[in-house]
Amino acid sequence: MLILGKKEGAKMKKGQWFWGALFIAFGVVLLLNNLELTSIDLGDVISKYWPVLLLFWGFEAVFDRKSNTDLLGGGFLFLLGVLLLGRNLNLFKFDFSWLWGAIWPVILILIGVNLIQGAKGEGKTNWAIMGGVDKSKTPWKLEDGNFLALMGGISLDLNAAILEEKEYFLNCTAVMGGIEIKVPQHIKVTCEGNAILGSIEFFKEGSGGIYGSIKAEANPDAKTTVHIYGRVIMGGIEVKAS
Repeated sequence: MLILGKKEGAKMKKGQWFWGALFIAFGVVLLLNNLELTSIDLGDVISKYWPVLLLFWGFEAVFDRKSNTDLLGGGFLFLLGVLLLGRNLNLFKFDFSWLWGAIWPVILILIGVNLIQGAKGEGKTNWAIMGGVDKSKTPWKLEDGNFLALMGGISLDLNAAILEEKEYFLNCTAVMGGIEIKVPQHIKVTCEGNAILGSIEFFKEGSGGIYGSIKAEANPDAKTTVHIYGRVIMGGIEVKAS
């Protein structure tokens, strides 16, 4: 059984309202244009007002934040939306050349904050740098640890893992790479994390895009618990049932 946190459910509901209202507004404008009651140029509207999407995503991330990373990422998106919208509406002139040069340092800062926040337990670090880590074929002992996929891939199958009735903490970071974790039904699993230009999928419940975060759990009555803390930069983490 999958249980989404209360904040996540509210977040999804607000997102549905936003996108629903947006589609309705475009449909109304198209209808009025086709009936020759108005002559609104939708292309011009989109080209000017698309930064409103960044404002919405940033506002949502800041006020529904689950961590300081949500605050940093959401604030950055909101500020970027304000600057782009103001420029498009000729409210002020702004040179964006320095901004693009600042994006990668900001991403590195977010990665660092993510790694610090993800340090919930102790254990060794498993690296997959332009390569792979495969723990899915032979029996292996599950321990607290860090898994980093940098332009590589990591596959963990907990069906093959040797487990005890206790809590485990897995810190998973995917930077331009991917991590796949298969979980049997007799294990309680929680997933918390965020993605920048990537995605985190937990039992087919996904969060991602420019920026997204997720907090959920499954199989709450099991005696063994695995806590997964996911951090994604231009990559993906998938936790699925097996």
